[in-house]
Amino acid sequence: MVQLVINGTTYPETSKDRYKVWIEDLGQMMRMAGGNLVFEKRGQIYCISYEYDYMDDFHMNKLLADLRSGNEVQVGFLLPDGSSSSGQFRCTSFPSPTFAFSKGFGEDTKGYWHGISFKLEGVETI
Repeated sequence: MVQLVINGTTYPETSKDRYKVWIEDLGQMMRMAGGNLVFEKRGQIYCISYEYDYMDDFHMNKLLADLRSGNEVQVGFLLPDGSSSSGQFRCTSFPSPTFAFSKGFGEDTKGYWHGISFKLEGVETI
């Protein structure tokens, strides 16, 4: 099952509530003359949160280049109901991964990017 595709690159499937898609309301909170607060809703966008423990160099370098470019990215994603959708997104929480090594000795040791997480917000309203 493919959960996330960013600019044509498919990323590893994550589990245990580390992949989330939700709809967020866009609008403004206002105080009325009587003192009560109201929320003026202007639209809705999709938001995506993705976390992954270990990622290889190819995926990590591509992810960093796409998300840190400051440009909008084309994203294909899995909705909570199992259907898929796509759209333009911007990264609002950038990945700050660390580099870890597998257990082993000498040539058996392999480096991995560790602790990857980011948040994407849709550009178009739904």
